Amino acid sequence: MSDAFKPTAKMASNAEKGLKLRKEFGRGGTDVGVNRAKQLSAQEDLSADDLTSMHSYFARHKVDKDIKTHEW
Repeated sequence: MSDAFKPTAKMASNAEKGLKLRKEFGRGGTDVGVNRAKQLSAQEDLSADDLTSMHSYFARHKVDKDIKTHEW
């Protein structure tokens, strides 16, 4: 794959943390998100389309970073 991008160790570590939390609490994440986390934690190559998809996700959810607490 000529346009392949390798996830960093930090990306892999954060993805693994998310997968562990999901397993611990038995919930969280969509199938697409879980698959992406598995891909990142294994440091599998990412395509340009993968990066575009990830960028779009984070752009849509940027406001979530500003939430201090959740009142469920």
